[in-house]
Amino acid sequence: MTRTRTFIGLGIALGIAGLVTTSAVHAQAGRGRGFGRPGFARMGPGGPGGPGGMMAGLRGLDLTEAQRDQARAVVEQYRPQFEQVGTQARDAHAALRTAVTADGFDEGAIRAAHVAVAAADVEIAVLQARVHADVMNLLTPEQRQKAAELKAERAERMHERQQRMQERRQQRQNR
Repeated sequence: MTRTRTFIGLGIALGIAGLVTTSAVHAQAGRGRGFGRPGFARMGPGGPGGPGGMMAGLRGLDLTEAQRDQARAVVEQYRPQFEQVGTQARDAHAALRTAVTADGFDEGAIRAAHVAVAAADVEIAVLQARVHADVMNLLTPEQRQKAAELKAERAERMHERQQRMQERRQQRQNR
């Protein structure tokens, strides 16, 4: 029970880090809403991207209680920065949508708004990389190797799903 609660807590904490980027990407693409607020992407079970969110990368690594606590501390350390850049990203995406859908065409406004979106997305990516690096530094060499293997397996499954989706699209077009 304690282990499950620990994994859930860590999953939520790491999911927050992924939430910012997922929100920004989906907001730019004009996709759905989550949490009832504009700019938040739809959420799958467990967080962004489905079960476990960013926790998926740590599943199967047999983290010690100390490692889980340290990983939570890493996420908490960066939480204020994620909230700040998340707000910047949402505001930048809103400004871009406003510029694109304005009554008059203003290429300069659209370009300037897109530069702000790109800058916010860069900050999000840098923060995610910092969290990832800090959490990976908590792992043993064996856990890092296992994490790399699991990542490769997930990438292969994703590739297979993309291929199946492409085949289905082609079948529908050929009807």
